[in-house]
Amino acid sequence: MTIRTLQQNDNEQLALLIQTSLASLGLDKAGTAYYDPQLKYLSFYYEQLTDACYWVIEHQNKIIGGVGIAPLEAMPKVCEL
Repeated sequence: MTIRTLQQNDNEQLALLIQTSLASLGLDKAGTAYYDPQLKYLSFYYEQLTDACYWVIEHQNKIIGGVGIAPLEAMPKVCEL
């Protein structure tokens, strides 16, 4: 397995993984990351943020997980994970 930073060509695969995971738990609902407008463009979103990063876990050229850490816009001394 490889842990690396999110790249632009990962966006589609990562969005599908997140949506599939949320749907499997019944969390494909309004107000969740499932419908987040940035979901399909996470690499661009994280590139614009300061003090933030998104990592993916890749196995045999397939993304199997990921995590992002970024300060909350409304509360910059608190981060989201």
